[in-house]
Parts: sequence; structure tokens; C-alpha cells
Amino acid sequence: MEENSLVNLAPIARFLVVLTALETIPAGCRNAPLRPLRAAKDPILQRYTTPGTFPFAVPQGVSSISVEVWGAGGGGGQGCSAGGGGGGGGGYAQGRKEGLVPGERFNVTVGAGGTQGGARTCDGEDGGSSLVGGAATGEAIASAPGGSGGSGMGRGGSGAGGGAPGDGNAGNVGGRGGKGAEGGDGGAGGMGNAGGNGNPPGGGGGGGGFPNFGGGNGAPGQVVIQTP
Repeated sequence: MEENSLVNLAPIARFLVVLTALETIPAGCRNAPLRPLRAAKDPILQRYTTPGTFPFAVPQGVSSISVEVWGAGGGGGQGCSAGGGGGGGGGYAQGRKEGLVPGERFNVTVGAGGTQGGARTCDGEDGGSSLVGGAATGEAIASAPGGSGGSGMGRGGSGAGGGAPGDGNAGNVGGRGGKGAEGGDGGAGGMGNAGGNGNPPGGGGGGGGFPNFGGGNGAPGQVVIQTP
């Protein structure tokens, strides 16, 4: 009779363990719905980093594209009469095109970085524009200008939406190149040496130190094409 009155305590013990664990969960989280995983970034169809113009054809199964373009950085000025001015950073733009058909063609242009002052003249050269446009219509989906070159007389070039480039100074120090909009940093200004090259995409070249040190080259632009 005593054996039949024994109670199996194992299920009760397991219930108490689960109940204790539930008490440690904050009340607001017990019935919270599961959150969806963060959506992945748009898949990249093509990335262009080499200066030049290239064809792009819409692949099968794609009816719309989004594009991002970065203009090239301007070249830094040579330290001709003072520290050279930094080259301006390239601009940035984005756009989207819908209603596409497979095989439709576009032209992709990646701007070349401006040549540093000292290679040809005291002033750095302007950076090239980057764009994506219809091969047949010429209509641009997005276009970003390049930054202007820095002066060999110490004045920094004009940026195209990024950080402002630095002016050279009478203390013989070249100005820093401008940062590309949403892009790379500008090159360092020279101090008794040449200016640094801009960092891609679109960073301006640093101005050269005085006397007559060359500036840094501007960085090339970039184009990215994605499916929305």
C-alpha cells in the first residue's frame, strides 16, 4: 500500500525548472514576434573602376537597375610660388531606370583622375566626370562631375560635393586634397616633398611643397550597377 502511494516527482521537477527559466525572461519579450532577417544589399551586377567608357547590356531576368557614380578627383598643384593647392574631390550621384528589356544597352563612363601639377604645368588638371547613359538616347541615368585641379600658386581646386581641398601656404606646405563625395580621402599636402595621391573613388591629389615639388594625382571615379 505504501509503494502505491509514492508519487513520481520527475515530471514536477522538470516543470519547476521550465517555470524558473521563464521567470528570467523579460515580460515584454516572451510573446514578441520573430523579427525578419535584415534584407541583403542589392546584388551588384557590375563594378567599374578603370577609367574609360564601357558597354553594359541588361541581362536576362532584369527589368530595372540602380546606379551609383563617383566623379574623379582633381590633381594637386605643384609648389611653384608657394605650397601647391590640393585638388578637389569628385562628386557623387545615384539614379534608377525601370521598364528595361534584356539586351538594352548603356554606356558606362568612369572619369580619370586629374594629373598632378608638375607633369605639364604648375596647376593640377581637373578630374573627369563619371556617368551611365543610354547608348541609343544618350539620356543619363546618373552623372557625377570631377573635382578641379589645385593651383600652383597655392589655391586649392573646387570640390564637387565632398570635403573642401586645402590651400597651399607661404610656409611651403602644400594643401591637402579634397575628399570625394561619399568616396575616398584626399592625398596629403607635401612639406618639402611631393603631395600624396588621392584615394579612390574620387579623392583629390595633395598639393606639392615649395619649391617646385609636384602635386599628387587625383583618384579615378567609379560606377556601380545593381538590381533594385
